[in-house]
Amino acid sequence: MKIATLLALVAAMLFAGGTSRAADPNIAGGNSFVRVLHAISNSPKVDVYLDGKKKLNDIEFDTLSKYLRIPSGYHSFRITSNNPTRTLASGSRNFSRNHFYTVGVFGMLNSPKLFAADDTAGQVPYNRAMLTVYHLAPGAPAVGVTGTIRGTEVLTFTRSLTYGRRAVLGIPALPMTVRVVRSNMPVNRGVLKTITGVSPRAGRKYAAYVIGNVSRNFKVLLDVTGSQ
Repeated sequence: MKIATLLALVAAMLFAGGTSRAADPNIAGGNSFVRVLHAISNSPKVDVYLDGKKKLNDIEFDTLSKYLRIPSGYHSFRITSNNPTRTLASGSRNFSRNHFYTVGVFGMLNSPKLFAADDTAGQVPYNRAMLTVYHLAPGAPAVGVTGTIRGTEVLTFTRSLTYGRRAVLGIPALPMTVRVVRSNMPVNRGVLKTITGVSPRAGRKYAAYVIGNVSRNFKVLLDVTGSQ
């Protein structure tokens, strides 16, 4: 397991272009692929601008968009809240050809942070799947992640993931129930979120985003990444 500081990944990123699923066979050529995450639980909807033009409108909290196709290369961007309008993040970056990214905002409205992850990075362990867990829930305790397979066998994937960090995990390619739990508490007492029906496939990459406020809108968004 590798744990790295998430804040080291934060960089100016952008989003734009026509919608495209990661499975789109037409991914060759001078394109990059970006999806957008809105993880500020007390923020209004946000808009996204690319090179000064609005490309995404009224993105709500807990949204993880489809991958968007953008031309590879250098672009500027801006993410704003609306009602009232306020710039939450802005910058510019060169996007690599045929790379997939997840970008967005997290934290609190009075101290927003830019999230950026290269979904293309990393090697999937042989005959297993790769799960990257991001703790993006301000005020939430350190969390552990477990997987229950074959009905009763509990596997501990990570034990104490703190806010602003990520864990990159090799997990079995088996049907399982995934639980996000409070660290340093018995699993049956400290469960924060349960996700049933998870069926990772060997050779694939997945990401889980822990977001929200524990007392009212705590969520875990789990999805496959596009760099397959």
